[in-house]
Amino acid sequence: MAVSYETYERLALEDSDMLWQLVCGKLREKPPMTQAHNSLASRLLAQLVPQLDEEQYEVRMNAPTLK
Repeated sequence: MAVSYETYERLALEDSDMLWQLVCGKLREKPPMTQAHNSLASRLLAQLVPQLDEEQYEVRMNAPTLK
């Protein structure tokens, strides 16, 4: 059964213990990142942050916020 974006958003906000993703209308637990993926994301973050105005942008790694 397909899950709506609203259902996904509600679950993601209510269940702070797990990371969720919506894939082709199906809800699934987001798998953990590998060490290689984590390392690459950290390097990208380190290069991106100095280029952005911190008054306008907040960059996070694997810590999403919904506003």
